[in-house]
Amino acid sequence: FVIGDGPEKKTLILNLDKHGLFDKVTFLGELSNLELSEQYSKIKVLLTCAPSEGYGLTLREAALSGVSVVARRSLGSVNAKQDYFSDIALYDSVMQAGNLIIEALNQEVSILSGAEKISLQKERDIESIRNWARTWID
Repeated sequence: FVIGDGPEKKTLILNLDKHGLFDKVTFLGELSNLELSEQYSKIKVLLTCAPSEGYGLTLREAALSGVSVVARRSLGSVNAKQDYFSDIALYDSVMQAGNLIIEALNQEVSILSGAEKISLQKERDIESIRNWARTWID
């Protein structure tokens, strides 16, 4: 599934078709946060084209759910990638985004159990709070 819509869709479709992956992708359009949360168990890749991210909660939720994230480079996505290094890939161009999606579609994803997800999130939250606190001290 590809969730969302935008001006880069045509280029993305051409790139997926060129690599023989277009038939493996369903475009769902823009979804609410609740609808998006319901899709995490069904999707392999989340593409976000947002020009900016705040905390990057959607990116973090997707990564924690075992979804590979391909996100436009911004301050928020860079910060989220620090916590979920192997689960979030950043792009600067449409072509690069397409290549990262293809790479993510071709890789195996390991799904954590509920308890493992909670434990991992707690560790990452604690580390994020420590890093944030250090910025006040430094």
